Amino acid sequence: MPTDFIRAISAHVDPPDLAVVLTASVDTVTRRLAARGAHRRFEHDLDKVRREPGL
Repeated sequence: MPTDFIRAISAHVDPPDLAVVLTASVDTVTRRLAARGAHRRFEHDLDKVRREPGL
């Protein structure tokens, strides 16, 4: 999505009081997903998991 679009729809949204960002290597995420199974639609495609760090 274009950055301008995201900024426009978020212009009147209050910023969060706290943001928590967790990081892990692709190998760690892939291993954990394989062990516990995918719970959300974003977790079902491991190619997306591998591409995400580069975004």
